[in-house]
Amino acid sequence: MTVLSLDFGTLTAANPYTIGSAPDNLAGYSVVVGANTGKIYGSPKVWSMATGSNAMWRNDTLLVGTVIKTSIVLTSPASSSSFGCAFVNADHDGLMLLTGTGTNNFRIFAVVDGQLSGSALWSQGTAPIASATVEFRRTFTGGNYEYEVFQNGTKVGTTYTNNTYNTSMYGATVSRGGDIVSFNVEYTPAQTVDSINSGNPITVGQTGVVIAHTGFTGAVTSVTTNRSGVTCAITAGDANSTTVTVSGWVEGGAYPVVDNTVTFTCTRGAESASATQTLTKPANYAQVTFSGAITDDPNLIGYHLAANGHTVNGGTFYYRTNQVTTLTVNVDTSWTSDPAGGTFSATFIPSAGATSGNAYLFDITLLNGAIVSFDSTGYMGIGIRIGLGI
Repeated sequence: MTVLSLDFGTLTAANPYTIGSAPDNLAGYSVVVGANTGKIYGSPKVWSMATGSNAMWRNDTLLVGTVIKTSIVLTSPASSSSFGCAFVNADHDGLMLLTGTGTNNFRIFAVVDGQLSGSALWSQGTAPIASATVEFRRTFTGGNYEYEVFQNGTKVGTTYTNNTYNTSMYGATVSRGGDIVSFNVEYTPAQTVDSINSGNPITVGQTGVVIAHTGFTGAVTSVTTNRSGVTCAITAGDANSTTVTVSGWVEGGAYPVVDNTVTFTCTRGAESASATQTLTKPANYAQVTFSGAITDDPNLIGYHLAANGHTVNGGTFYYRTNQVTTLTVNVDTSWTSDPAGGTFSATFIPSAGATSGNAYLFDITLLNGAIVSFDSTGYMGIGIRIGLGI
């Protein structure tokens, strides 16, 4: 969870204290409409009500997640006048927790327009402790919003259920004359993936792919995808980004035909976020989908793929373009190249038959318009060579 803290001892003494004024220029907090401002005073400095019936400052971060918390740290000794914390919505309505040595109990009240409204909704006869951390916690569980009070980590009284305020809320600190040392809110921010590979397509087997994200409380522990055979190995990361190596073609291993959209999901415990990016062929590769494949001519690619046990028609063939001069592979599996030929690497992904959806890797050697060898680089293929008497 993310914790946002405000230590009142770090602020400049002022009565009243104006949020945003120099020299502190405090940002991210505001005075709740309907409540009064507070003051910073004393040695050590604390926050308290300056005027009116109650002061209320809120943290302007909307608290999201199934569990949200707002807490305060008390003075020593704890004040006799009331103080506490609250959850309020955009209309400044919500629930307020109050305590103080003047009453020696903890009570929950309704808040309307930033002001306490009506009698206590919940009460527990427990006294506040000097220098204690008092926490007001809301948990959404079983379709209900349950509120709990903790002092120094120990639960005070019973759970209070109230479903009136069923939205995200703001955390606030409250003074009805009592002094407070610090104010904190805690929540699980919504996780998002902001960009993958800087918005560019990812190539098969690419290293150093950066996934930028927000809302995670620490480094992502896994990155998964929705495409069989596309895996990600994390090489670096923190709460803001994760760097991965994306798997490439493996002999006989499942892999999608490229130019498909892949969903990448980053996970850290219960935190998760997803986004999509296009997977494309590596640099220096061409792509052809076979149609009307010729499989009975030993000098054509279709013959050798069929001999390796693959259904050729409809399959996708990827071949290196920078290894054999002027190499072109046609949809019927015929090909042309410079007579000098050479060896080029290729990957075939059938779309039908027993080997459908898997990648098969080959090294193919050409010379004088003929296939000299057609070798599988893995255990699945059948090495086929055509002797030309040279």
